[in-house]
Amino acid sequence: MVPQGMSSVWRTLAKDLSALDSVSFPRRVIDEGKYTKLFFFCDASKAAYGFVVYAVQDGNSSLVFAKAKMAPLQGKSLPTLELLAVFLAMKCFPFIKESLKDIPIKDVYVITDAQVILSLILADFVQTKNVFVRNRLQNIAQMSEKVKSDFNIKINFQYTSTDDNPADYITRDLTIKKFKEKFSLWYEGPKWIRQEESSWCHRE
Repeated sequence: MVPQGMSSVWRTLAKDLSALDSVSFPRRVIDEGKYTKLFFFCDASKAAYGFVVYAVQDGNSSLVFAKAKMAPLQGKSLPTLELLAVFLAMKCFPFIKESLKDIPIKDVYVITDAQVILSLILADFVQTKNVFVRNRLQNIAQMSEKVKSDFNIKINFQYTSTDDNPADYITRDLTIKKFKEKFSLWYEGPKWIRQEESSWCHRE
């Protein structure tokens, strides 16, 4: 017999899944000849980590790609999982760039709401006894340099608030009702990515 708690969770999930057909995604075409910015939003929870990507052209933005993975069973700390989200985004960048091979991409932003992780990534030298963290930081730095050498693209690491981080939706429980309420943020990303970089100071 299925435990009562699990049965209740499944009924709620089944109800939400059946309502997914009420959600539609507009089809947008990325113009091959237009200057494009890519924004990778990264996030993690104790259950999962991942990222979501948006392409911005002429003040318009749209969802390009998203990926999530279950958190390791070894019980990594939340900051380590936040670091893994950035690592995953960097690891997937070549695949995404190849998929958009005819799109002129010059600006790429990898964004996290974990300030401690951002400070570690941006630090010139990091002292930590955690070998796993040290290795992932080295991996991220190496991948960033490879993107620069292979594609002549600089990876810009940035911070955003949790409220403006759409990747939060792929790492935590989200009902269909809440998803519909936040659909614009999920499909288009936060409003500031469609603005000039000089106006981004309001995010702090």
